[in-house]
Amino acid sequence: MSANAPARSQRTGWRRLLRPASLVLVAVTVWLVVVALVLLWARNDATEGLAMVEEARAHSSPGDLLEGRATEPLTKARTSFRSSSRLMGSPVLAPLRLLPVVGRQLRSGEALTRAAAEVSGIGVDVVGEAKQILEKPHATGPERIVLMRDLSRLSGSAEARLRSVELGPGRALVGPLASKRRELEEKVTDARAGLRDSGTALEGLATMLSGPRRYLVLAANNSEMRAGSGMFLSAGELQTANGDFSLSDFRPTFDLMLGPAAAPPIEDPDLAARWGDLIPNREWRNLGLTPRFPANAELASRMWTARGGQPVDGVLALDPITLQGLLRATGPVKVGDRTVTAEDVDDLLLHDQYAGVAASDSQTARREQLGLIAKRSLEALQQRDWNVGGLASGLAEAARGRHLLAWSARPPEQRAWSAAKVDGTLGPRSLAVSVLNRGANKLDRFLDVESKLRFERSGRSLSAVLDVLLQNTTPDGEAPYVAGPYPGLGVEYGDYTGIVSVNLPAKADAVTVEGRETFVAAGPDGPTKVVAVPVTVKKGSAQALTFRFRLPADHPALRVEPSARVPAIRWTAPGASFESGPAREIEL
Repeated sequence: MSANAPARSQRTGWRRLLRPASLVLVAVTVWLVVVALVLLWARNDATEGLAMVEEARAHSSPGDLLEGRATEPLTKARTSFRSSSRLMGSPVLAPLRLLPVVGRQLRSGEALTRAAAEVSGIGVDVVGEAKQILEKPHATGPERIVLMRDLSRLSGSAEARLRSVELGPGRALVGPLASKRRELEEKVTDARAGLRDSGTALEGLATMLSGPRRYLVLAANNSEMRAGSGMFLSAGELQTANGDFSLSDFRPTFDLMLGPAAAPPIEDPDLAARWGDLIPNREWRNLGLTPRFPANAELASRMWTARGGQPVDGVLALDPITLQGLLRATGPVKVGDRTVTAEDVDDLLLHDQYAGVAASDSQTARREQLGLIAKRSLEALQQRDWNVGGLASGLAEAARGRHLLAWSARPPEQRAWSAAKVDGTLGPRSLAVSVLNRGANKLDRFLDVESKLRFERSGRSLSAVLDVLLQNTTPDGEAPYVAGPYPGLGVEYGDYTGIVSVNLPAKADAVTVEGRETFVAAGPDGPTKVVAVPVTVKKGSAQALTFRFRLPADHPALRVEPSARVPAIRWTAPGASFESGPAREIEL
């Protein structure tokens, strides 16, 4: 035997051992590559699904729903999430599921993509069913009630389906996966809340229209502002029964002022304490000194009765922006010898109707066209076939900006207005800026308002600074009734004189206004605190006010409330710049 034989035998043995080991290594490598590809494909599908969901959210207005614009992206999202879920459940990944940490991530990822597919599928079904409902006839009162109740039932069934969606394991997840799970959970929670609110609002509206109901309707003009709403310049009465409604002629509130003996008491203690000196229980144009619409509306309902009107079940307030939404759905209306359209109604009511009118003309209130156009617009809604999606979109936009407000003395209907976000309430986290016109003019159209909010942490408290900048851009040549001066007020042409009122969160303390020691109003205002100071801004000039207050260091996010100002208030806050419209959450 050769001396090299043992060495050759040993090498042969090693080769025999290495061959299967190499095959195993190759197999493991191939498996890992396949695993990586499967996970990559699953991730890409999930990312595509999320992109489609965002596209669907961009087409979520009632008009978009009616035209089915959200259906295609939601269908694509469902397909992508289903593909991702199948990939995450692939047998190729089975060995990884046996691992204690990695397996939990895989199971969670598979459950999340499956849940996302289910949620997208529910969205497809809801959009399709809503489209079918909205295409049903709605020309008669009973048909409108059926339509609203069908939509309410659809909202309830969709909410129930979302409630049953399982998101899978949520403990001990890696950061990105835990973040995505939280995001999906929040979106499902928000969707369920939105569906519940929609169902409640639709059922409440159906109940109100079924009637019989009697509502006081206040027409507000944004060229002469109050807190969170325009000044109530006209009042009429809306009656509903069996889905139909009728509206009385509007009367100028100028003609409805109450004498001291007839005026009802101000039962809201904060309204009485803060603003009672301005007699809002006698002077309709001084309703709205607080942005809390329930307090204003409840008082208005009793003032209406004191003035000889029938007792009412509730109060609605609308302004030219709401009328613009109505006209987009119904088409133009004829008022006298003029045709009023959605494109020109705001300019007409906020400015053009006052051209050539003297500031001291006592008949101007009787020539207010706001109530007349409101009556014609609502009559068109009753008498014509209108675009359901356009109406819903217009009213939703008006509601987000406090251009449409509602209050009811009936608790179930009040819950409906709250669900529809048209109740005009404030909460303990609310922050609202209002500028109240006291110049007997229509200059709010020319008053730019900007609010800047900033915070400084100091120990166990948070110092907040709110700068409110007012700029008077009144041009030359305006009608006296628009730009004044009104006799006896001691102001000149184009001067804006009024009150800047700020509602602060309930827990705000150490409230000051830089350079001011006396206030028009200061103290509790419902669940908030209010501080208000007088201002006069000369034509072509600006004035800045600085409000300072403290909050607890652990205070939750502030809620910046909308204002019905036209033009809208511009806001700057940490991490956000926006115009007043929908309520905005500001993290501290």
